[in-house]
Amino acid sequence: MISVIIPVYNGEKYISECIESVLNQTCGDFEIIVINDGSTDNTAEICKRFDKIRYFYQENRGVSKAREKGLQMSKGELLTFIDSDDKVKADFLETMLSEMRNCDIVCCNSIDEAEFKEDIYINEDEILTDKERIYKDYFSLKRYTTCIWGKLFQKSILEKIEFPEMEYAEDVFVVQRYFEICGKIRLLKYAGYFYRDNEHGKMHGFMGLREKSDMLKCSLYICEKCMKYSAVSVVAKRHLTESLFDLLIHFDVKNEIVEKAFALCEKRSLKGMVLFFYRHFKLKRKGLKIGIYTFQDYENYGNRLQNYAVHYIFSQYGNVYNFGKSFFNFKYFIWKLTNGKIGEIFKKKNYRVYKLADFSRRMKYSLKKADIHIYGSDQIFNPYYSGEFLITPCTKNNIAFCASFGISEIPKEYETMFREGLSKFDVVSFREKRGAEIYFEMTGKNGEILLEPTMYVPKEHWRSLEKCPKGFENKKYVFEYFIDENNQQWSIEEFLYLIDHAEKVVTNSYHACVFAIIFGKPFVLKKREGISMQSRFDTLLQKVQSGIDFEIERRKIDKFILSVLGDMI
Repeated sequence: MISVIIPVYNGEKYISECIESVLNQTCGDFEIIVINDGSTDNTAEICKRFDKIRYFYQENRGVSKAREKGLQMSKGELLTFIDSDDKVKADFLETMLSEMRNCDIVCCNSIDEAEFKEDIYINEDEILTDKERIYKDYFSLKRYTTCIWGKLFQKSILEKIEFPEMEYAEDVFVVQRYFEICGKIRLLKYAGYFYRDNEHGKMHGFMGLREKSDMLKCSLYICEKCMKYSAVSVVAKRHLTESLFDLLIHFDVKNEIVEKAFALCEKRSLKGMVLFFYRHFKLKRKGLKIGIYTFQDYENYGNRLQNYAVHYIFSQYGNVYNFGKSFFNFKYFIWKLTNGKIGEIFKKKNYRVYKLADFSRRMKYSLKKADIHIYGSDQIFNPYYSGEFLITPCTKNNIAFCASFGISEIPKEYETMFREGLSKFDVVSFREKRGAEIYFEMTGKNGEILLEPTMYVPKEHWRSLEKCPKGFENKKYVFEYFIDENNQQWSIEEFLYLIDHAEKVVTNSYHACVFAIIFGKPFVLKKREGISMQSRFDTLLQKVQSGIDFEIERRKIDKFILSVLGDMI
């Protein structure tokens, strides 16, 4: 029996056509397994209309892990994978099966659905055993060496391969590892697979740090395997150099993969020499200029932590800066110059302002024109807190990211301003359900609900910033923090430490709750009287009750950003 595995994420447009093309096969002995990888559209409802498929749902983990789950659920001895926006000819399974005799895999040509034109990368029917030839074809961009679709696999071999959790080039790892293990590879001129370059697919999307890093991993893997073949090792090194250059020209990355790639890449080429300077000297990276627009509240821990988190998230995609000037005045200069010891001179001053301004210097500030404008996060749509320049932007390529209204209803006197202002945003996302509802009421458009930005940043990173306040070394305590009821002078670094090392947190602060969750601390939430901000607490607590999978939530944010940047750039 053949198991046909179809991974799908938000595939409502084409999934029905895909499934129907398999149901119409002339081969009778097969099963269809559909893995819904956490779709948020109508994919589930469409799939459930088909009673002849085996349907499974998983939280969003990416297409590679969806395929792996399909493999685990399969009952057939042979497997094929079909992308949810593609389809196959009626004789696809029958033709592939008939050619499987004494072979470990069958590969065929494909057809571009948009142009209805065959991609001829297999010129003749043949059985291939020469592994060096496979790598030559790989560098000649022959699709059978990279794509997991358009193939019939032996399940017994595929089960020996781990499907990597990657955002880009995950097919290459699986296909190339399979080729290494198997003996005979049958290539067919037959073209039975129709593929689409979906306009919302990864290949048309913006490549950020994670995608470029995945591409480098793939290039390094291929290069290491090619070193025993002198004819292709030179090409492999050149390909690796290109991938490393493409990563480091945009991002300052130092890790084991980068070090291994440096050791193998071309040293004498122009790009190889440029890479040497990027590695050893602080050179300016090119890339997107991403400006962040938000209000700068130097007395509010949550405001500064959110701003930092947004910087952290978007630094994967370009050069990020707060639009504006960093905080500075004479008293701050004196305070900074004396490392805070001259504070006795200004006894009535709230030194939290200086300490939070000091933390903010971890971020870049600029008045330069940006390519992409990020508005948020925090309560940028709260008319009582925010400026009109945040609600009605004058820029282009505007993204409202994890924004908040901070109120349950828009006051009548602000409705016109909001209707005009919100229409100027290309894409809008919120951190609470009520925000998305208000946006729909104002514009008739849907806004995505994303995780609070500070929860995207790994807790290990937050811990790397911590600083123990004087008197709290090895001390057990309950951390009590109430907005507007105290005037504690902790720095951001001390604030993080106090939550992380507390026995329990008691607070009416949204972000004190958030960091209690990040650090896994029990907390008691006290209601803030007279403040209509309950929606963000409700959304947060609902996530806590259902269990927050931080990796899935991060992936959701990544998908949102990549989709948006891919459409804008």
